[in-house]
Amino acid sequence: MQSSNEWALIARHAYTLISNEPRRTRPILSVKLFPFSKRGNSLVFPCILDTGADFNLLPASICRALGHDLKNGIDEPKELSGVGGKILGHLHTNKISFDGETTTCEFFMCENWESGIGLLGHSGFFDKYATFFNTPDQYYEIYKKKESA
Repeated sequence: MQSSNEWALIARHAYTLISNEPRRTRPILSVKLFPFSKRGNSLVFPCILDTGADFNLLPASICRALGHDLKNGIDEPKELSGVGGKILGHLHTNKISFDGETTTCEFFMCENWESGIGLLGHSGFFDKYATFFNTPDQYYEIYKKKESA
């Protein structure tokens, strides 16, 4: 990381236990998602900070809960592939907040992928924030570049 004068710490969290057999922990951030319209509701959804993910991903059910039509995305649906196989994603822009920080991110809302956890990836999250993962000590930090005076 560059000089600490350029970056401000905005979040520090312990890793979250996701399994006891075998014991596994992951850097999970609770993100508040704001509704698209008056029909939707804001909600808090856990998202793993996934340095191997190219994009932010959420299940289609979240899109509906936020009051938006899944198929009314920014662009044509895109086939996404990863360790779990192929899924169809619809790109949407959504306002989020965590630890007092509010921003707008693009998310692929994904059909045939009903996960209890979202993914925060390079395009949409890591391109906005610097992160530090301390796996031996089981915590992570998120930094935001300070605005110029």
